[in-house]
Amino acid sequence: MQQPDRYSPQWMYAATAAVYLVMFAYTLLRWDSIPDPVAMHMGPGGEVDSAAPKTLLSAMAVLWIGAAISIGVALIVPSTRLARATRETDRTTTQTIPFSETAAARAELLIGKTQHFIAELLVATALIMALVQLVMVFPDPAHPFGVFVAATIAYCAWAIWRSITLTRQAKQDIENLKPDAQELRRVETLRMKAGAGMYSEPADPMAVTVLPSEPGKLQFNTAHPAGKRLLTRIGIGVALTIAAPLIIGFSI
Repeated sequence: MQQPDRYSPQWMYAATAAVYLVMFAYTLLRWDSIPDPVAMHMGPGGEVDSAAPKTLLSAMAVLWIGAAISIGVALIVPSTRLARATRETDRTTTQTIPFSETAAARAELLIGKTQHFIAELLVATALIMALVQLVMVFPDPAHPFGVFVAATIAYCAWAIWRSITLTRQAKQDIENLKPDAQELRRVETLRMKAGAGMYSEPADPMAVTVLPSEPGKLQFNTAHPAGKRLLTRIGIGVALTIAAPLIIGFSI
């Protein structure tokens, strides 16, 4: 099996974790230089307009929130194994939906592109959160607020550009895959069932599909065991990304 290269999602997830761990360690090493109370929010001009007593939670709130959101987002991203996850279906049913090699390749390609974009986004987000930590927690002239503003604008512009280019590339690559006979049968059966990114079809042996009408969108089969597990992971991931900032904010 080919080993993942340095730009694979796995390595980028590791880089994301490393950024947060380094900033946690740096904050602890410079604990005595952190003012009490510690800044919690800054206005548009860089002035502190909210502060809280210095604790491990308040002084590292940005990092705790960033790490929790990163974990939540990573949970939402499906595995490429989902594209070829099959199961036995009820053979007594009058409606048979075949497994398709080109349908699996189509889903695998789109999942891979999604994984790569999310992994890149998490690394960039971790770097931005690390910069926020420096600007807010350490009142040092070496960390000017203007640098944070410029970095945030650059981050947003990059995220939009990267999303557009990857989506365009994924759609082109997917459309270049010629469907086999099995995929054509699948499309005819599922095109009226799929919607909002999911469908429920017990007769489908596959857990995910990509329809020609929406080449940049994954459709998950919630009647498939693997699809159900992914749906649970998505629920946990969404709950974590929403709950973590609220819980941390109310706890400070």
